[in-house]
Amino acid sequence: MRTFFEESRLEDEDILASSKAIRRCVHCGLCTATCPTYLLLRDERDSPRGRIYMMKSILEEDRAPTREEMKHVDRCLSCLSCTTTCPSGVDYRRLVDHMRSYMESHRSLWERLYRKTLWSVMTKAWRARCLFVLLRWGLGVLSFVPYLRLKTSRVRSLMPRWDLHPMASDVAGVFFAEGEKRGRVLLPRGCVQRVVGAQIHDRVLKLLTWQGFEVIVPEGGCCGALGHHMGYVNESRAEAEHQVRCLHEAEAKYGKVDAVLSHASGCGSVMKDYGALLGSEGGRDYGSRVEDVSFFLSKVGMRGRPRKSLAGMKVVYHAACSLQHGQGFGGVPPDVLSWTGAEVLEMKESHICCGSAGMYNVLQGEIADLLRERKRFYMSSSGGSCVVTGNIGCLLQLSGAEGSLPVCHVAELLYWSGFGERPYSFYSSGLSSKMS
Repeated sequence: MRTFFEESRLEDEDILASSKAIRRCVHCGLCTATCPTYLLLRDERDSPRGRIYMMKSILEEDRAPTREEMKHVDRCLSCLSCTTTCPSGVDYRRLVDHMRSYMESHRSLWERLYRKTLWSVMTKAWRARCLFVLLRWGLGVLSFVPYLRLKTSRVRSLMPRWDLHPMASDVAGVFFAEGEKRGRVLLPRGCVQRVVGAQIHDRVLKLLTWQGFEVIVPEGGCCGALGHHMGYVNESRAEAEHQVRCLHEAEAKYGKVDAVLSHASGCGSVMKDYGALLGSEGGRDYGSRVEDVSFFLSKVGMRGRPRKSLAGMKVVYHAACSLQHGQGFGGVPPDVLSWTGAEVLEMKESHICCGSAGMYNVLQGEIADLLRERKRFYMSSSGGSCVVTGNIGCLLQLSGAEGSLPVCHVAELLYWSGFGERPYSFYSSGLSSKMS
């Protein structure tokens, strides 16, 4: 696809990168076969190819996007299924990220205020905890304001049924390996997951120390992923730079870190991309060391035997888009799941997004609901006993429906096999007694 940017504008790194991405598109349309929004809506403007046309027009003319154009760009999940499919290597991630940043200043005042408030609350654990407690116990107060009732109902629908209180393991510091030490890793705590999925960090931490790894948990919160998805480039870079500093400080104090582990694949996808986000050697070094915890454990191998075998259980693996498309890990981490003794099943249409996608299920609720129901249909017809995933967003998106399969994190399944304690979602779903 030809572009017509003025030479002076190509001095801007973002414009240059977007121009290169656009020029690689050859109009083949293969991306339409794997784009979730196009599969649902059958509108060319809701396909990667159609969006590229719109973004090309906006950026070339250096103009404000129309409301209609913004609607179709906002409908993009950034699942990156199109990049896996694309034979021409279009860097769609860079293009749509640039477009989101470009569009932010052209939004209405109320839209900017709502999005900024949502970002500022969800990226700070204590703020998110206050919001969720208010929504759980004090929604009646908010219901008197129609605008707030509408906006908060989406957030409330994604709240887990289990406890929102922090766990004792949610502290910064060093946690020593049990038995023979196999290495040293950095394990960031994250932000909103510390509220809606604190047990995941706790389970990962205990698994790693049990498996012989010294674990450093640094101070700091959000990795920048949520802001990155919403177009807040400067804020995202600031959070990324803080994470890089945390790594340097940890190594100065404790010694060389072998890997930076992520237990939320949406975060891991952005963390692995710190080199491009920050454009610094520190960012590239950090990104090169980021590994998803399930694939890390699969690579190093689980030491010893599980205390509880899950033989006879059929586990359906849901590969998060951020893992299979964003990080390039397609399929199941087989060794680590087979260690439990469970039979692992892959879900039909595993390459199609569940609709979580960062804040997408809050900002684009109707489309997210359609994608969730599509995914739940394949969950229920899979023949499995439960669903496991490596991303907190997917876990919350797919959980909660009456009669649906319980959903848990990979680390929770490993913890069950290793320590005998069932995942929280099994109890809240009412299916715990059946999962012996």
